[in-house]
Amino acid sequence: MLLFLLLTATGAYAQNSAKSFKAPMRDTAIKSNPVIFFNTLFGAGNHGLNLGAELNYQYNQHIFTIKALHATQGEHLYTTPPVTYSPDYDEFGILYGQSINNMSASIGTSFNKRNQLSYTSQDAINHNSRYIGFPWEININWFRKKKARYSIGGAVGLKLFGNISKYSHVGLGATLGLGYYKRHAD
Repeated sequence: MLLFLLLTATGAYAQNSAKSFKAPMRDTAIKSNPVIFFNTLFGAGNHGLNLGAELNYQYNQHIFTIKALHATQGEHLYTTPPVTYSPDYDEFGILYGQSINNMSASIGTSFNKRNQLSYTSQDAINHNSRYIGFPWEININWFRKKKARYSIGGAVGLKLFGNISKYSHVGLGATLGLGYYKRHAD
């Protein structure tokens, strides 16, 4: 109990300067609104072109993400007979992470599907594979420099992402977000 009181008391003054060591007034504190935003991803990786969408919810520094990612590539193998090899990857995941200022890092679990079509001069062969993966991502977002009183707005950013799985991948992309961001006082 004593440790709890000590940590609470020291944490209450952590943001105050040494000159002003007054207890914060609870009536004038600005409550933080929930942070909910939608991101789209356009990128490239070892599985080709990557397109994705995410729904994010942030509570304090904890960030929860539901994501969908599609990666596609097409290759032409110079064999006899010629073969066109076209794998597509789909990823549906749930991630948890930490967010500090405009950066975040998350890891989670995902359900993945790989659909591979191989075309020869004779026929088309379809191979499907379903597997579990562990997606991860590191994000940086840039918001408007001048903070608005209202909290609906947009952001652009960069994302380094990947999935550790049977068909692991890594990529880098640009993000475009729209959402209900942290409210700022005047």
